[in-house]
Amino acid sequence: KRGGPPAGVRRLRADEPSKAITSGSLHDFLHPTEDRALTLREAARLQTFPDGFEFFGSQSERIQMVGNSVPPGMAEAVGRFLLGRLPESSKRPTGRGELVTFVPTLSTGMSPSLQAASKMVMKEFGATLREGPNSQLTFGSGFAIRNISSGAGCG
Repeated sequence: KRGGPPAGVRRLRADEPSKAITSGSLHDFLHPTEDRALTLREAARLQTFPDGFEFFGSQSERIQMVGNSVPPGMAEAVGRFLLGRLPESSKRPTGRGELVTFVPTLSTGMSPSLQAASKMVMKEFGATLREGPNSQLTFGSGFAIRNISSGAGCG
């Protein structure tokens, strides 16, 4: 059971911001101009997922992924805001530093924002990704993480 009082089925309005997208959104909201519920892709669009982003799993698992996600556009905006507030001296390490481990997700897919952030980390620390059944993330120091999720797409 989801929290909060029941609100009934509501029609979204094209000229207003969307209501919060949750795992129940496909049943809670009607399309703004058509007499039907939202599709999973429409709910994902409202969450700022690009149309090409693929969700895997059963229908209920995919609905839950969309409803539980932090909208990629919002995550990117927050990240850019925070990055812009860091003093320039703290953006680059001055001493010898080493990334010991980096596992951005256990999922087989990444949002475009997470993929971009992962590539940035990998570039910064000299990591390479060998994909396949025995995938491995290797850092310049020789440290490796074996059997990571092969669909990470960070290469």
